[in-house]
Amino acid sequence: MNAFRHLRTCVLLCGLLVVLQPPQGRARQEPDAAKSSPRSTSTKQDGQHDFDFEIGTWKTHLRRRQHPLSGSTTWLEYEGTTVVRKVWNGRANMVELEVDGPAGHIEALSLRLYNPEARQWSLNFSNSAGGTMAQPTIGEFKNGRGEFIDQESLNGRAILVRFVISDITPTSCHFEQSFSDDGGKTWEVNWIATDTRVGDAPPAAAAPARDDSLSGWTKDAYGMVKKILLRSAEKMPAADYAFKPTDETRSFGQVVGHLADAQYTFCSIVRGEKAPAPRVEQTKSAKADLIAALEDGFVYCDKAYAGMTDASAAQMIDLFGARTPRLSVLTSNNMHNLEHYGNLVTYMRLKKIVPPTSEPGFTAGAVVGAISRTSP
Repeated sequence: MNAFRHLRTCVLLCGLLVVLQPPQGRARQEPDAAKSSPRSTSTKQDGQHDFDFEIGTWKTHLRRRQHPLSGSTTWLEYEGTTVVRKVWNGRANMVELEVDGPAGHIEALSLRLYNPEARQWSLNFSNSAGGTMAQPTIGEFKNGRGEFIDQESLNGRAILVRFVISDITPTSCHFEQSFSDDGGKTWEVNWIATDTRVGDAPPAAAAPARDDSLSGWTKDAYGMVKKILLRSAEKMPAADYAFKPTDETRSFGQVVGHLADAQYTFCSIVRGEKAPAPRVEQTKSAKADLIAALEDGFVYCDKAYAGMTDASAAQMIDLFGARTPRLSVLTSNNMHNLEHYGNLVTYMRLKKIVPPTSEPGFTAGAVVGAISRTSP
C-alpha cells in the first residue's frame, strides 16, 4: 500500500509537470506540419551517413552475459578500445574492437554495409576466434536510435537477435544486444557496451537526425536516465549493496530492485498488458542479480517508448484509476527513475563514490539537451 501511494504521488506530481510545460515546442512544429508531414509518409530518409557520428577512436566498457538464455546472471566485464573507419565515403564502415578482462581477450570486427535501395544497414560481425562472418543483423536508424534484427540459432534453437544503438552524443554512445526465444515477446540483454570518444568529436551535424516531437523528447530523456541508473548500479561495490543511511530507508540494492520493479508497473500500462511481477526488491540482493534485473526491466520498457508517437501519446489510458495520456505515464516513469537516482547519488556520496552525472566529461547539456530543442 505504501508503494502504491508513493507511485501515485509521483504520478500526480509528474502530471502537473506535463500540464505546466510551455507549449512553444508544439507550436513551432505546427506551421510546417500544415504544409507537409514527412514523418507520416512511407518515404524513408537516405541513411548512408547514419554512422558518421561514430568515425574515430573510442574507449569501450563492455559487459557480456556469460551464458545467454540459460537463466544465468553471471556477467563478464572488459575494457579496451574501438576504432571505426569510414569506407566508400560513409556508405560502409569497419569497426575493430579489442578488449581485455578477467575472462580473457576479445578481438572482433564488424563490417557495416548500406543498401541504398532498401535504405537499410546490414551489420556483419566476426571475431578472431571464429574467423567467419555471422548472420548479419539488418535495420535502420529512426529518431536517433538504430535497431537491427536477424534470426539465428543458439544451442539448436531458433532465436531472434536484436542489436540497438542509442544514447548517441558527440562523445558517447550505447550498444545493446538481446536474444529472444519466444518470437520477440520478451528479450534478454546479453551484451552491453558503452563507448566514450578519445580525442575531438566530429561536428554535431554528423549525428543521425533527432526527433523534435514531444514523444521524441520523452524517449531521449528515458535513454539518458536509463544510462545513468545502470552506470550507478555498476559503480557501487557489491559489498555496499546492503548499505542504507538509516534503518528506515531502503538499502542501495533495494532501491535498484525497486527501480527494476517499477519499469514493469508503468510500462505494462502503456503496453496494455498485465504487469509482470518479478518482485525484484523482495527476492534479489546480489549486485549481479540486481543489475541483470534492472536491465531486463529496461528491455521491457524499451518497447513501450519505442512504439510511442505524438498521436498515440495523446491517447487516454487508465493509470491507478485515473484517465491519463500515455505520454504522462511514460513521463511519470522518467520522473520516478530520476527521483530514485537522487537516492543513489546520496548513497554513493556517503561512500565517497562520484555519481555518473558528476564524472569528468559529463555535461548538464547531455541531460537537458532535449529540453532546449523544444524552446524557440
